[in-house]
Amino acid sequence: MPFRFSLIFASIAGWSVVLGGCAAQVQPASRTRVSNGARREIWQDAELLAAREPGREVLVGAGDSMAPVYGDGSVLVTRPIDYRQLRAGMTVVYVNVEGHRVAHRLIRLEDHGWRAQGINNATPDADLVTAENLVGVVYVSLAQDAGATPAAGK
Repeated sequence: MPFRFSLIFASIAGWSVVLGGCAAQVQPASRTRVSNGARREIWQDAELLAAREPGREVLVGAGDSMAPVYGDGSVLVTRPIDYRQLRAGMTVVYVNVEGHRVAHRLIRLEDHGWRAQGINNATPDADLVTAENLVGVVYVSLAQDAGATPAAGK
């Protein structure tokens, strides 16, 4: 039976990648069936979008906690946002108590922060999104259909 993962981010050698939440089941985004050339092109497009405004970051998703909106290998561009501008339904990236970056949708404002949940998860996250742990909002996502055949030479 497959495990469900939250989108959890880590930075490795200058690349932002997402790893599954269970150490025994870590699956880097490179496991996707998209060709290296197509993956490189998507990453370059995301970097161009991120470069347009200071504070934007490029991250790569793995797991199914945000399926079908963001799937394995989705490239996300985040941008900083003022905590007071958050609204239910936004997909944000925040740092959980374990120090991992998590991308989930805001579901409701509570007394001490926002409750978030992966749209494909049965239960909300244990951690609240606060002004202190908020990284930003997902500005754009890029992905190529895993079954698509890239153009020759890519």
